[in-house]
Parts: sequence; C-alpha cells; structure tokens
Amino acid sequence: AVIKAISGKTITLETPLQYEHFGAATLDSTKSGAIDIRSEVVHLTRNIKVQGTNEDKWGGHIVTSHNVDTGFVDGKLISIPRKGYALIDHVEFVNCSQYDTDKAAVRFANFNSLTSTDTKSSLTNSAIHNGLGIGVMVTSADDVTIDNNVVFFTHVGGIWMKKSHNTKITNNVVGGMGTRYWSGETRLDEIAGYNLCNHDQNCKNLIVKNNIMGGFERIGFVLPTVDCSQLSNYENNLAHTVQHGAFVLKNNLLAGKECFANFKAYKTMEQGVLTYQNYKAISVSNVETLDCGRGVTIMIGKSDDSNPIEIKDVTIWGESDLLPKDAGSMCIDIYGFWLSASSIGGKKFPESMLSALPYEKIKSYANWNTEVSVTNIQFRNWKSATRQS
Repeated sequence: AVIKAISGKTITLETPLQYEHFGAATLDSTKSGAIDIRSEVVHLTRNIKVQGTNEDKWGGHIVTSHNVDTGFVDGKLISIPRKGYALIDHVEFVNCSQYDTDKAAVRFANFNSLTSTDTKSSLTNSAIHNGLGIGVMVTSADDVTIDNNVVFFTHVGGIWMKKSHNTKITNNVVGGMGTRYWSGETRLDEIAGYNLCNHDQNCKNLIVKNNIMGGFERIGFVLPTVDCSQLSNYENNLAHTVQHGAFVLKNNLLAGKECFANFKAYKTMEQGVLTYQNYKAISVSNVETLDCGRGVTIMIGKSDDSNPIEIKDVTIWGESDLLPKDAGSMCIDIYGFWLSASSIGGKKFPESMLSALPYEKIKSYANWNTEVSVTNIQFRNWKSATRQS
C-alpha cells in the first residue's frame, strides 16, 4: 500500500486494501488470550536507499567481514589483518540478495572471538524488501545485533544465523515471504523466516525476543533449545499465517534435559510448535496457540533408557471470531494437541531425503521408554460461536 496523506494518527492510503485485516486499539484477552492478532503495519521506505540491479536473478549484496590481505612490501611478502565492522541504521535495501546462495542482502561473516575493544556490528531500524534470496545472514560472526528491522517479500528467508555466538535478534518483523519458484518447492529446501543455528551447529548465548513472522508457506522460526536455566533468552516471539510456527532443534551444547519456552502462534496450516529430534529429555512451556491446524506436537527421535517429555503451562485456543474467515484450501480442520511419543529415529530440517510424510511422522520403530508429563494445559474457544462452528 502507498500512503497518500498523514494527519496525526490517521493514515490515508492511495487505494483501499485488497483483503480484510483485523485491527483494534487494544487486545481482547477473551478472544485471543495473550496472542496479539492485530495486523502488523510496517514502513518500508527510508531516506538512505541501497538498490541492486537484477542481473540473472542476482541482486545487491552488502557484506561485513574480517580478512587478511597479503602483498609484497620492499620485496617481502607480508600479511595485514583487516577488521571490518558495520553499524547500519535506518537504511532501505531493495532488490538485494542472491538466489540459491547464502549471500543475503546484508551479511555479517567471518569474525569470531572479538575482544572488548572491537566494535560490535549491528543492523537496526532498517527495511529489506523485494529480494530473491535471504534478507539478513549472520555466519561465523560473533556479537552481532539485529534489532527493529523489517524484512518483507524475500523469496527464501528473512533473518538467518549460522555458527555464531552472542547473537541478538530482537524486535524484528519478517513477512510476505515468497517461494523458491526457480528450483521448485520441496521439503529438502532450507526455507524459513528465522533460520537460526541449523545443521547441528554450536551457537552460544543466542537471544531471540519480540520478533514476528507473518505470511509464509514454510516454517516461521527454526531455532535450537536453550538451557533450562536460561528460558528468558527466548521471549514473546510470534508466528502466524505460516505452515509451521516453530520447528525446535536439538542444541548440541546441552546434555540432559533441554528446554523451549515463551512462544506464540496463530493461523498455522500445521503445527504451532513442533519438534522431533534426538533429545535425552525435552521440556516445553509457556506456549500459546490459536487456530493452528495441528496445535502443539512434541516428539523425541532417540532410543534411550528413558526419554521424558514435559509439557506445561500451555494454552490452546480453537478459533477467534475477530479474524477474517478462511476459504478454499485455507479452510482446514484444526487439532489442539497431538499426543507426544518417541521413536528410534527423528526428523531433521531440512530433511536429508525427500519424504511425503509430514514432519511429525516417520518410518521408524517406536521407543517404549518414554514418559510424558502434561501439566496445566488449557483449551479455550473450541465450542463457542466462532467463525467455523
């Protein structure tokens, strides 16, 4: 939408919106609990603009990195270390990123073990939109802050992080994602809005708070578990209008029980929260879902003497009559809670080989040593006069 005029708190658009979007001045907790189902409104333009060309589907690419230059000085070959950093604030990136590569519109790469005197890089208050690849990539780069940015309509991913430590991803909005139409949509594609520390990587002290993912055909958040004493590392993250809200990964830095908490999801085609990895033990708490096709599914894929699963303090809403009606293929049956189980094998993301089975199913022998504890699960608005009753 294009803004025509602004008068105080009133914005007038050039043309009416094509679809219905719910909005309200305050939340109605009787309709959606603590889940904010009001439509997001984001601003995509900035005074500073970086615009890439579109040559063979490759757009612009801004990278910050450490490097070592070599050259001859007075007949001697010498090496000169170069330390790069970037403080990017209030910048608009258009048609940037490269398809089928990790070269995002904005990329931080290859600087580990920073000292207290090194300047820490950040991307803040910026807008990245209309790219063919990934919006933001942090790879093998420590102490990077990604805060209060908008990533809109990038075809593969929004904000990704690999093999990095002390990363802070806070207050961002990712939405309107496309699909990888040039290679075909399959479950082998690594496509997620927030794809954080995937592929059995080790990532210390990851902070993910107050982020939103809205509008995507695949997974909203892919992220690892945390130490059960550090549940506050993840807070108030929300996914909606996606296939899966969150796919939780095993954290290779942890032994024993692993935890995931403080997540919300609504209007997902399948799970609001899903995991099926080789945990010794897993605890999921403080989760709230609404209008999610398969609600909450917590599984273990490992054969052990004991594989306890703990699920507590979860609220599962059926529907809310405040949201627009679904239609066609978007109108699906909804289930609140799928009973947990354990099998010898689990599921990876992306899958190592193509399977027609959904993420919560696998061809594997069952594990008979699983104990499941479910405490304080509340179901709301499943029989009231909601929009599909």
